[in-house]
Amino acid sequence: MVCALFAQKRGVPLNYALTRSASRHAATGYKHSFSNHLRKHGTTSQFWLPICYFLFSILCAVIPFGSTAAPPAVEDPRAIVRNLNALHVDGTQVYRVRELTLRRDAVRIALDEGKLAFLAALDGRVTGAVFTGEGRVIAVPRDPVEKRSLVRFLGAPLLDQSFSRAYFRFTDNSAAELRAQLTRAGAQPFAEPSFAEDWNPTVGNLNPQHSLRILADLLAKDPQAYFYAGIAGDVFGAFEVLADDRRAEQIRIGQTRYVAGLPYFDTWTSFAREDQPAAAPAFEPLGYSLDATISASRAIKGVTTVQLQAERGGERAVVMEISRRLTVSEVTDDTGRALSFFQSSDLTPEESALRGENTVLVVLHEAPAATQTVRVQLKYLGTLPDASDPALVAGALGSWYAHVAGSDKFVPFDLSFRWPRTLTLTTAGKKLDEHEDGESRTGKWSSDGVIQSARFSLGGIGWGDTTARGNYRDQWIEEGLSAYRTLMSEDSAQPGRLAAQLEAYRRKLISAWGENETLDSVGPLTLGYRLHSSKSPRGFAQLTIPKASWVVHMLRMMLCEPAKNSDERFERLLQALANNYRERALTTADFQREVEAVMTPEMDLEGTRKTPGRPGAMDWFFDEWVRGTGTPKFSVEFEVKPAGERFLVRGRLKQSGTPPSFIVPVPLYAPRAAGGAPVLLGTFITS
Repeated sequence: MVCALFAQKRGVPLNYALTRSASRHAATGYKHSFSNHLRKHGTTSQFWLPICYFLFSILCAVIPFGSTAAPPAVEDPRAIVRNLNALHVDGTQVYRVRELTLRRDAVRIALDEGKLAFLAALDGRVTGAVFTGEGRVIAVPRDPVEKRSLVRFLGAPLLDQSFSRAYFRFTDNSAAELRAQLTRAGAQPFAEPSFAEDWNPTVGNLNPQHSLRILADLLAKDPQAYFYAGIAGDVFGAFEVLADDRRAEQIRIGQTRYVAGLPYFDTWTSFAREDQPAAAPAFEPLGYSLDATISASRAIKGVTTVQLQAERGGERAVVMEISRRLTVSEVTDDTGRALSFFQSSDLTPEESALRGENTVLVVLHEAPAATQTVRVQLKYLGTLPDASDPALVAGALGSWYAHVAGSDKFVPFDLSFRWPRTLTLTTAGKKLDEHEDGESRTGKWSSDGVIQSARFSLGGIGWGDTTARGNYRDQWIEEGLSAYRTLMSEDSAQPGRLAAQLEAYRRKLISAWGENETLDSVGPLTLGYRLHSSKSPRGFAQLTIPKASWVVHMLRMMLCEPAKNSDERFERLLQALANNYRERALTTADFQREVEAVMTPEMDLEGTRKTPGRPGAMDWFFDEWVRGTGTPKFSVEFEVKPAGERFLVRGRLKQSGTPPSFIVPVPLYAPRAAGGAPVLLGTFITS
């Protein structure tokens, strides 16, 4: 998956570069730069699409600033990127506009009145525009989860925001759409150099973050539409609207904010287009060969050779990922020819913190046809984290070697390691050889089949074994199942451990968190890393395991038939998950279907109770506990009256703290005298 990538001048943070540009700009008398507008609204450093810290020195090493050498051929990817970075506003073609509209799925951007100018064309193709005036953006997501996300950040289930300035980049038909509307309106271009001069310092700062994404489309025979709008909102400050057909969820709207000096990208909403499915990945791996040397100081020097298959013909850009601790030094094809590459952060701050990865965009010399295979080799070096480093957990899925970004495909691996003989190394797969070589040990392994990622453990550093990866909305499943199975094992050795830990989790979930909210209200489990935001800087880490563990526990308790007091159904569920998803990612929808296959009739709270395994029979549970928020509170009011030799109990069970649609089965017990076991009076459905 390719998102917008950007280069910055030799590691200078974007907000600092923008401020310096604004200062120079103000000194020349142009008082209405985009930077000044952002600063006016207190959001100068809160503007841009994934805060991507690209080391521009890599580019500068090949294309130094101020070089007098002849310009590279246009086919040179680095020359294309340099030219994209340098695009400016065409001050000879400024338009007065009224009531122009751009619609991207559920998003509508209206340019009500103002001035519009396009960026200069590159090889005859226009890839951007700027606008100053009065505009409005409206977005209404269809998914209730996404509506609730907007409520949390904006206070309403839709986006309706006026704005005064906007910066657009695109590879779709935006330029043609705007020109057609200008023609129908009879708008004529005129020269206004000051309009371009007002915008160009800001445009120069913002262009590089989009250049690699645009490069991927310029080199593709079948480009995947890209549209980006950087909006200077009148109420919420600067935010972005993205429609990128290379993303699984093509539409995303959000904002970068800073908390305690650290950037957080708040994803207000993200969803797939209604009118088209996500594009197939450009490339999928067929196999990896990994060779790594690890020193006593945990420095690592490695080579990844990956065989790729083109899933979509005509693509030259291969997007890979690697730990942000590692630097790629060289990339070659199967003939040994050097390939252009760009190592950058293609991740939002919360993704980068959780996954610990950067992207590496590799440009092939020729675009392979669909199903054609190619081989790419990447050399890299860096340092592994200490055992106590939390980045280890984030990168444990395979970021220690270069791998195809976003792929959940299971493929064969061949691994070779050299490491200090004083340490012990373990990894998945069949050991083919291991022997001492002076102060080092050397070993070779084969995956002996297909796996999803190659992970290893060195001494006290737990790089783990293999695991399945779904998208960010399904991260909770692995977290919850793993944590709960661990608690079950501990409870076998230490009875009461499970109940005590679940109670601790419950107290944590209902505890105060932030301003006027509880931890559980931070967001539903299916938001994954998006729980990590400026409103809840550690939301994902704090919420996921406690809530996901409770979800698994509640399912286990419902699957346990009272008459049998057995975990037979729960064990069947776990076995089905292990068997059916051995070589593919497990999604939330998959998990729900497997639960429905083993559910009891009593679990079908919304159905007729005639077909308990029907699709959707467990919607009530997953909508409330996985895709929703809220922890219900219960109170009981009752009276007891003698009725012969028995007692008649009348009462009312009240539920609070959740929406009216929240339903849940609640077992109600009566205590026995003298410490006897409680008596189950029945299970009641509340709402």
